[in-house]
Amino acid sequence: MAQRGVHYRRHSNATSVVRRIRASGGAQHPTNLPRSVRHRRLRSYHPRRRVTRVDFVSRLPFELVSSLILPSALMIPSRQTFAYLQVCRTWRQRVLQSVGFHFYSGARVTFGDKQIMLAYAPYITRIALGNPSELPLYFFSRSQFTCLQSLDLTLAFENDIHALIRLLQPIAAALKEIKLTISPRMSNAAVRLVSTSITQPLEENDIIGLLERFPSLQLLSLPHCQYSTPLSLMPQYCRYLDSLTYSSQTGVLEAMRYPRTDNAIGLHSVYVTAGENYHLGDIASLLASHCDTLTTIVLAGKMNHQSSSSRSSSTMLSQDAHFKHLNHLFFYPDDDDGGNVLLQWILKGAPNAREIEMAKCNVDNDAVYHTMKKMTNLESLSFALPSTAIISGLEYHASTLRHRSNLRSLSIDVHFSGNECPRAWRAVARLSNLRELFMQLRGATLDQEFVAFIEALAHGCPELRELILEAPMEFPTAIISKFPLYPKLQELTLGSPNFWNESLLPILQCPSLEALYVEREQMSEKVAEALAYLTGDAWLSH
Repeated sequence: MAQRGVHYRRHSNATSVVRRIRASGGAQHPTNLPRSVRHRRLRSYHPRRRVTRVDFVSRLPFELVSSLILPSALMIPSRQTFAYLQVCRTWRQRVLQSVGFHFYSGARVTFGDKQIMLAYAPYITRIALGNPSELPLYFFSRSQFTCLQSLDLTLAFENDIHALIRLLQPIAAALKEIKLTISPRMSNAAVRLVSTSITQPLEENDIIGLLERFPSLQLLSLPHCQYSTPLSLMPQYCRYLDSLTYSSQTGVLEAMRYPRTDNAIGLHSVYVTAGENYHLGDIASLLASHCDTLTTIVLAGKMNHQSSSSRSSSTMLSQDAHFKHLNHLFFYPDDDDGGNVLLQWILKGAPNAREIEMAKCNVDNDAVYHTMKKMTNLESLSFALPSTAIISGLEYHASTLRHRSNLRSLSIDVHFSGNECPRAWRAVARLSNLRELFMQLRGATLDQEFVAFIEALAHGCPELRELILEAPMEFPTAIISKFPLYPKLQELTLGSPNFWNESLLPILQCPSLEALYVEREQMSEKVAEALAYLTGDAWLSH
């Protein structure tokens, strides 16, 4: 009604003319009106004349605008972003206050790119440039890049790094993530700093100089590092570091596999791939400095090298470190029993671990056994025999903790036959909460004792849902009749050289089995047809 009132006031003579026509008995159809009246009426109902601009943005709650209407980040320069900014003045301010702007440029930085970055400097959180050497050295010093936290830069030559450090000096203290990539046109390309690595190979002075210039880094990935000394110096320079990947190889492990969920400050994830010149003492020094905050430790590579000062290395590993927040520990040495001392040093101080994987290691430290008795949160464990301390820990979980044990997934590498093998089987068969079991039986003796273990496993682990058995020798066919005893078994894998005939058909009697993984070539045609819905062949034929 308000708009109609405005309309009648703007055309106040239209009403009087129409009334005079109606009073004189004229027709009411628009074509019967006088030409001037008809023209004014048609013009007044034109859609453009009736549209009014309403500033609805200022009436919306700020939280609604930022969380429901706007994306979390906008890329500039782009048409979509500029469309967001051109609605109205109030809307533009809301966008600038609640959205992070990411600037992306191609191979060359044009004059227009520079002007856009300067215009939106206080609002840009990330910049990706193809050739930062084209920026003047004073570029970041003359504007307020107060929100800039992340840089992704591609360099044409390694020598550009010297000018780049001078370019980034005004914002170095605020940066939290940096990624530097040498142009793929160079040999030995794609060296990264995550984030960062600069020269190839990285020397100790290069790394230490890098850490000094960027003290606020939160995510750091250093591939192709030749020495481990900077690891022991890391706590001096990177006080805000959250995740560290440090590798002797060009390819690095995926960082942030287990991101931290709390807001605590401190290093929480360490990924180290050791090389020839790495010393266990340097790695232990880094871990000990952050034992209060670490939640994930991944160690791989050559772990047999001791420090040049063996006395300092032994002193470091002889001191107890309490990794009270450590949840995930992965240890993959290149050599058998490599780094056993370092592994056991970590294990005995990690009573709250939830996931542990340690290949090729023989853990026989009594202190580790006493720590395993406290691991009530342990959910997943992977180890290799003999590892007497781990077997003793499993026996304690089975006999004392029983239902209080949270161990759900277990993987055992049986690469030799000995007294520990049947002892481990007896312990595993009493883990009542076990859901998944993987056994690699490379050195086990698969005799009647193994058949008895398969039967005991069915009675002692009623919650078992997935069973994987792999061996280089044939399984005794007597184990097949034991699988129907598993009430909740859903997936079964049999990896062996057996050629299965009708002796495999009792698998059909398993009450809950949904999938069977056996090589198609290792079954007779009749057996393969009978088990088609379990092996997946029935779905493939359709």
